[in-house]
Amino acid sequence: MQNDKKKVLIIDDNDNDVMYLCILLDRMNFDVVPARNGLEALKLLKTTTPDLILIDADRRLTDVSTTLKHITNDKRLSMVPVVTISAKPEAEARATCKEHGCDSYIMRPIKIDTLHRMLEETVYAAQGWQRKYPRAYFNIKVRLTHDGMMRELYSQTVAEGGMYIRMKDPLPLGSEVKVDLPIGEGLFIELDGTVIYSKGLYGDVFSSPPGIAVEFKDVTDEDSLLIMDYISRLVAEEILEYQG
Repeated sequence: MQNDKKKVLIIDDNDNDVMYLCILLDRMNFDVVPARNGLEALKLLKTTTPDLILIDADRRLTDVSTTLKHITNDKRLSMVPVVTISAKPEAEARATCKEHGCDSYIMRPIKIDTLHRMLEETVYAAQGWQRKYPRAYFNIKVRLTHDGMMRELYSQTVAEGGMYIRMKDPLPLGSEVKVDLPIGEGLFIELDGTVIYSKGLYGDVFSSPPGIAVEFKDVTDEDSLLIMDYISRLVAEEILEYQG
């Protein structure tokens, strides 16, 4: 597992929107640097070079225009993708993105799969690799069955296509397992999987704890939707706890 943490600069003066994005991006293993306006963002950009810049295109367009002009004229930032965020009709959002020469745009309300798709087209593509499924970092207790023995273990990440499960004595590569993933009170999805990565106690302990990466097999469309809905609900619950 790579320690592939990237940095995102968010330019937005709406605290709730920024907090929501911070939680989503944190769960996708991104560091987030927020700025309330263009001037603050330009000051931050003098000392940091992000992997992505997100800018709210719906408020104070003059500020947006000036900020983007400074960014595009800075050779150090010329390769950093810039994405506008908008709640206006999509045709208008697309036109604003094109007018300012941005790489892409994303519509509000922002959903996990939409955010992942945008990250895949900008950050991941720029790094020459892609992540097939949106991945979120959560400590979730799951039931893992292998060779007839069931154990309750904690996950580190959960995605539509698989998960990373922490284990002191990891199973070998190729092991066939069953994972019971909780999706609500007393409700589980039973998923077949194969161990595609195994990491012991020694080695690079900073990239990930000991454990296994399990790739789910033959996931139905219904189960796929249930997994994504579950991840979205976990994020929503965390946001509500943060606001409370």
